[in-house]
Amino acid sequence: MRDIQYVPFGENGIKIVFPNHISQEIHERILKLYQSVKRHTVESITDIVPSYTVLTVYFNETLTSFNQMKEKLESIWASADARDETPSSRVVTLPVYYGGEVGEDLPKVASANNFSQEDVINLHSSRDYLTYMIGFLPGFPYLGGMDERIATPRLEKPRGRVEAGSVGIAGSQTGVYPIGAPGGWNIIGQTPIPIVDFTREEPFLIEMGDYIRFRPVQHKEYEEIKQRIKNGSYTIEIVDKEA
Repeated sequence: MRDIQYVPFGENGIKIVFPNHISQEIHERILKLYQSVKRHTVESITDIVPSYTVLTVYFNETLTSFNQMKEKLESIWASADARDETPSSRVVTLPVYYGGEVGEDLPKVASANNFSQEDVINLHSSRDYLTYMIGFLPGFPYLGGMDERIATPRLEKPRGRVEAGSVGIAGSQTGVYPIGAPGGWNIIGQTPIPIVDFTREEPFLIEMGDYIRFRPVQHKEYEEIKQRIKNGSYTIEIVDKEA
């Protein structure tokens, strides 16, 4: 507990600051606290925002003070830290059609790293990716664990629009665009699965702590899944992560 700090953030926020380096160990500690705070359902807490090394808690300042909230969070963290357990995680499988008209930067990524396009697809889809945080767009998952051999710099000139579901690479990170938006990531494919859908009970498909598994599909299956999503007959594959 000595290596974390509780810092005021405006009039109604408190930042819980962990050591300033990105690692799975720090991530799991933040995730454990995040899940513990959510389970406690403290009435005065209005929002909880996790990131790589900081958990920001917003509260109703008419119901509590900074010091009272700090004491409450310290108590929750002490209880969570005492339990020797791994935070719960899920594995969300996203079918991806790589290349073609929906993955126009796949040839560039392959060429820049001296691989064939098939090699890039195999390397990109060969592992599960940990969601470290959600940003810069609503529901956008920042994923860790990509093979450094396919790392590729961001585009020098961002595109005016990247379509929802686009799977991209920027440096040593990979991610999925939840909505159509400008962006500078190298687009290598697209998933037909809506990452954000406000008609669902839970609009945001992916949460911090989830693992993402990319499953390559051919164009025919990609189109079939799109149609099944439209008519409501497709079930997104989500399973608990094995410890």
